[in-house]
Amino acid sequence: MRDTKFTVNSFMIVVLFFAVFSLFFTVNLVSMADQLAVNEFNPIEGTDQVSVIYSNLRPNGLYVGDRVNGKLKLKGYFGFYWGAYAEGSTLYINEYTNTELGMMLCKLVRVDLDTFEKEVVFSDAILRGRCASGELVVIRGFLMPSCRPATNALCKLYSFVSDSIELDGDRATVLFLDPATGEVVYSVKDPNALSDGFEARYIDRTLEEVMG
Repeated sequence: MRDTKFTVNSFMIVVLFFAVFSLFFTVNLVSMADQLAVNEFNPIEGTDQVSVIYSNLRPNGLYVGDRVNGKLKLKGYFGFYWGAYAEGSTLYINEYTNTELGMMLCKLVRVDLDTFEKEVVFSDAILRGRCASGELVVIRGFLMPSCRPATNALCKLYSFVSDSIELDGDRATVLFLDPATGEVVYSVKDPNALSDGFEARYIDRTLEEVMG
């Protein structure tokens, strides 16, 4: 009877050990998966190994090099895909920032890829792509969806200090920039700039077609 009791107790200890071990392994596996999910490597087309990295393992920002050995050149939270275009040694890219008011804002910046010095082209603006004839298409007077009056009570307060946001009217303006010079070659106020169909009206057409 004693041998049977010892065997059952031993079996229970073994089961408990494997249960604890399995739980520990599962928790760590989920944790590793979470880390990998935010360790994103996004190469910027037209550059020499420049990429945007989002990660909880190292600072977010612009890196030069491969996924593993890339070196941080400019810290920040930047866009990619249609939100970043390189022209020679100049990079036009969206930069997202959080304010003390808890609002996420977007601005268009220009980065010198030789020195990685940054300058703001437009605040409260977002690069939306390149039109069919090659000009950069930017919406100025742009607020992120989380910062608009319907979703953020502090939006009105921010509009008092912004020179491009007007909540009672519509100052959203579509700008066309020459990527070689950074100059605005055409602009148009569009009350529907933030609605569906933007790509068909501006991105899929040449500047001449938009102007005509």
